[in-house]
Amino acid sequence: HKVICRSHEPLIAPSEDYEVSGFFERVVFPTGLTPMDDGRWMVYYGVADRSVAVAETTMDELLAVAKGELMLAGR
Repeated sequence: HKVICRSHEPLIAPSEDYEVSGFFERVVFPTGLTPMDDGRWMVYYGVADRSVAVAETTMDELLAVAKGELMLAGR
């Protein structure tokens, strides 16, 4: 794999109740990225230093956000 771009803003940001309250409030950090057979990607991420959540996206969406062409919901 090769890095082709780097976002100037975070790809994910805390917005749900379980993401904004906890030991480290308003902190989310991606820990894994898994491709699915149907083209979706599952992004596993830690929330508030107390649990793990998963979000789904597509590679096109991830690249658009990284290039600044798209804003993710919750910002």
